[in-house]
Amino acid sequence: MFLLIFGAATGYLIARRLLRPMVAIQAAIGEIDLRKLNRRIERVSDDPEVTSLVDTLNGLFERLEGAYGEIANFSANVAHELHTPLTILRGNIEVTLSREREPDDYVRSLSEILEETLHAIHIVDSLLMLARSESTAQQLAGAPIPLQAFIEQQLDDWEVLCSLKAQQLSVAVPAGLSVLGDPALLTQLLLNLVSNASKYSSENQAMEVRAEGPDPAGLLHLIVRDSGVGIPAGDHEKVFERFYRPQSSVRKTEGAGLGLSICKVIAQAHGGTIGLTSSPGDGTTVIVALPSS
Repeated sequence: MFLLIFGAATGYLIARRLLRPMVAIQAAIGEIDLRKLNRRIERVSDDPEVTSLVDTLNGLFERLEGAYGEIANFSANVAHELHTPLTILRGNIEVTLSREREPDDYVRSLSEILEETLHAIHIVDSLLMLARSESTAQQLAGAPIPLQAFIEQQLDDWEVLCSLKAQQLSVAVPAGLSVLGDPALLTQLLLNLVSNASKYSSENQAMEVRAEGPDPAGLLHLIVRDSGVGIPAGDHEKVFERFYRPQSSVRKTEGAGLGLSICKVIAQAHGGTIGLTSSPGDGTTVIVALPSS
């Protein structure tokens, strides 16, 4: 009987000793919430399995902290970007209603209100597209698109953009090239790039759109080059982030800083890449690599 009691007591003490680290880990996890995502679990045992569990959980909390930080930052950026057009809308409406005006004044005011409304809608539509793209893990199936004919269909829109600042646009797309993709998304990608090139270039400057390839990896290169203000080397990667705009351009142009983010999403959805070369004062060249068909 004594041996039975002694064995049970010994077993209890051993089990308690083994479970003590797990109890400590459970207590530490219970203290972590959205306000304390920077907390980490201390190593409470030298046991390799317990140490591995602690490291895995701390890695998870680190990723959660990063993701929550990105969400908070994204929400703040959205609020900031929408605040400006909504403030302008409110101001225009209040001024318009402050006294009786001539019909032409009302037309002018409504035109300004429409412009800011379209700006806000563009921001929301862009954000919805980014959200949809990130919730879809699958790559686009796509279909073969004859590139020369496809580019020709876009030319009228591009020339309208360039004509507003009397810019010269040259296009060079060799016959026989075909890209695998979604026509609507690729139309938006190229329109964003040409619009950016025009926006950041002065009047009468030259712009170029051309296609090259395929390269040894089977990728076609769509190249959009401008002669505009250029981008500092430290911003080359950042300009593809949402809402990011180089400080040198913030006061010179209007925009939400979403155009290149959308271009990156579209390129990646097609199994391609996007990058750029640029330096201040020497213009920017954006290169999109897409699978050929």
